[in-house]
Amino acid sequence: MLHNPFYAGKIKHGGQLFPGSHDAIVSQELFDSVQSAMKRNSSRSETLHPRPEREYLLKGLIKCAYCGKSLWAQTLTSGSRLYREQARTRSHIDCPGDSKSIRCEIPDDQIGRIVGAIVLPEAWMDRILSRIQLADEVKKVKEARIQVEQRLKRLGEVYLDGLKSRDDYMREKKSLEDTLG
Repeated sequence: MLHNPFYAGKIKHGGQLFPGSHDAIVSQELFDSVQSAMKRNSSRSETLHPRPEREYLLKGLIKCAYCGKSLWAQTLTSGSRLYREQARTRSHIDCPGDSKSIRCEIPDDQIGRIVGAIVLPEAWMDRILSRIQLADEVKKVKEARIQVEQRLKRLGEVYLDGLKSRDDYMREKKSLEDTLG
């Protein structure tokens, strides 16, 4: 009832609210105040009781060896993390691996060892590092450009407020525009 606009005399259709032909049980003001209170309370509970971050290295990638269906990732109340076969709940196929599970640490460690053993050729490392450096330089240039544009905007505001003469404004504006290139 608290979420349903019907009780405030509205009908929801196609994602939009329309006045209904029925009488409202609660006023629109009361409905709106309840909505804002619920929104405030829900965001507060998220900060007081945040959901734990759960990372599963192979989520969506690991498959059942018997039927080929994706395994589900699950964290038990004890904190144990599992990849679990749930064929019976998802489809009508019989799978000998149904309801079986494997601790996440086992395949995750195996993948970690495989990936850790990969050695990239030195030429690749140089190319990767140069691309990272280039991306950093591009980011710095974009940030500098934003700062100059903000200075231009502030300069215009100062001029419009009459705090700078036209000559000073034009000189500083040209200097900033030259910086932008």
